[in-house]
Amino acid sequence: MNLSLPRKLVLSSVVACGAVFALMTVPLAIIGDNQVRIRIEEESFFYGSLRDVSTPYIVFATLISLGTGISVAALMGWKQSNINSFNYQEKLGLLEKDLKLKEKLLEEFKLSDSRLQASGLDSYLPSQSIELLKAQKEEEVRKNSSI
Repeated sequence: MNLSLPRKLVLSSVVACGAVFALMTVPLAIIGDNQVRIRIEEESFFYGSLRDVSTPYIVFATLISLGTGISVAALMGWKQSNINSFNYQEKLGLLEKDLKLKEKLLEEFKLSDSRLQASGLDSYLPSQSIELLKAQKEEEVRKNSSI
């Protein structure tokens, strides 16, 4: 099952939210009919069915479950963001290597013997390079004239 990221976030958040809410309200459902007496310092604070005071507990359980759902969505989003960041950093590293290679080739071309000779900067070339370039040109002329 291949879901998009927003669907995964929503689905996992809803599942986590529901699970936490269910776990927190199951005890209330099981012992909800029992009579409860709450005493504080020997004074009776509450006496009655547990379901009579369940509203604040259910609100509390709802808030905790919503917090859990939001946390799960945030953690999944953070994880996906880290994965994307790593992928982009890898791509950036490859592009930087490629750029450095192309810059190196460009510098080599700028300082190549044929480029210097074509620019009229023969005086900067070693004498061996000048002779080699002249021989290459003569060979090209011979090839072109024999055709």
